[in-house]
Amino acid sequence: MGRGNKFFHNITMVRRRHSISHKDGVLYETKLKGSTKYQTVKEKKKRNKKFIFLSIVLILGAILFYFGSIGFSAISAANEVLPDSISFRDIISRSSLKQTDGVTNILMLGKDQAAGLTDTIQIVRIRTDDDKVAMVSVPRDLQVTIPGNGKEKINAVYKTGYSQSKASDKKGKEADGVKLLESTIKEVVGVPIHYYVSLDFVGLKSVVDSLGGVTVNVETAFYDPQYPKDYFTKSGEYVKTDGYEPFSVKAGEQKMDGVTALKYSRSRHGSNGEGSDFARAARQQQVVMAIKEKALSLGFLSNPIKISNLLESLGDHVKTDMGIPEFKDFISHLKDLDTSKIISKVLSTDSKDGLLYSVNENGYYIKPKAGDFSQVQKFVQNIFKQEDEIKPTVELYNGSGTVGLATKFAKRLEAYGIYPDKIDTNDERLSRTTIYNGSGSSITFDEISSLLTNAKIESYSEKNVIKIVIGSDYGE
Repeated sequence: MGRGNKFFHNITMVRRRHSISHKDGVLYETKLKGSTKYQTVKEKKKRNKKFIFLSIVLILGAILFYFGSIGFSAISAANEVLPDSISFRDIISRSSLKQTDGVTNILMLGKDQAAGLTDTIQIVRIRTDDDKVAMVSVPRDLQVTIPGNGKEKINAVYKTGYSQSKASDKKGKEADGVKLLESTIKEVVGVPIHYYVSLDFVGLKSVVDSLGGVTVNVETAFYDPQYPKDYFTKSGEYVKTDGYEPFSVKAGEQKMDGVTALKYSRSRHGSNGEGSDFARAARQQQVVMAIKEKALSLGFLSNPIKISNLLESLGDHVKTDMGIPEFKDFISHLKDLDTSKIISKVLSTDSKDGLLYSVNENGYYIKPKAGDFSQVQKFVQNIFKQEDEIKPTVELYNGSGTVGLATKFAKRLEAYGIYPDKIDTNDERLSRTTIYNGSGSSITFDEISSLLTNAKIESYSEKNVIKIVIGSDYGE
């Protein structure tokens, strides 16, 4: 069989095993049962080719959404797969990505399909005017309130929406699960979710293995004695068990296959400080970047044979609600993205910069230090502005004459992620609290002034310094 015939044979096998439906702008892929014969009606053959094209775009899009960015070579590859029958009418639409205040927000989910839990929750924000990207990881143990259900961990919200759905089919139940999670996430981070992408364990393993493995720079070696003894069958099916199979990894550059990358991303009981949700979220972001770098270095996404093989391996293990015109616009924003410039943040309980704290109240939960999600929302909403500006120095002085007031206010600032660089006694007493601002309209100044609404505001000659003097009126 000639090289060209082998190529089309591969595509033929994909055509025989897959069926794609495109409804209301959402792409779905399901396995066909029964006959593997070709459609004999000309119009149906034409439609099937178009469906294959849509499925390829979906897979490319899912990889792009979840693992970084690819170039327009993805579209070229899809055209090579179906060179003589595909019209680009479906992708030349100028429909733009949905956005709010110039930013598109995409919810990325890593799902434990068997348990129905979302072990990975990340929000990717794209500022469309300059194509700047920020990635924020949300801890799975974050406690949230679900109307009618009370409080529960955020990783169980999707499962709740799925189980309470009144839809008669699986597709509808999944949509309701995502809808409830999106609305919950909005309450936490304060920005609307425009699109979502979900990938389960099988999907992650398949992508990594399709790349021949990835290289991850492991910063801290760790040993996890309680890693689940789950496994993949020879056919690629994921099987959960009740036992444990210890997992360990050495520090330094490590080449990982799909199973190892999955374990590295999922481990929750590692030694050397790697047993927290926050350490795991950081590792997951590492794997994301590693996959993106490997895919580009191999020219993987410009190879139609590899793409068709990936299509077969992923099946319905990846899902998204982004349509083709929006996908095209998405690529245009990310085609030249430099991974090193992506803003990567993890919402954490870090004693210095964290906005959250952990508690053991009938189970382990994570809650916001401020008592609500207002500070988390401001952090996510201002994530680009925070990176653009130089963080000002904050000096705190007690001019009230009452011992301990400056320290008291410092603890209040810490709940909002602001840590004074200096705390001291002022040379003179003040009857009114005063903020001397040398930082202009910085986010830090906005936060401090919102906490001291009755304070007097004065300009300050020290550039990018905020000096707070607590007066005797503090606390009145």
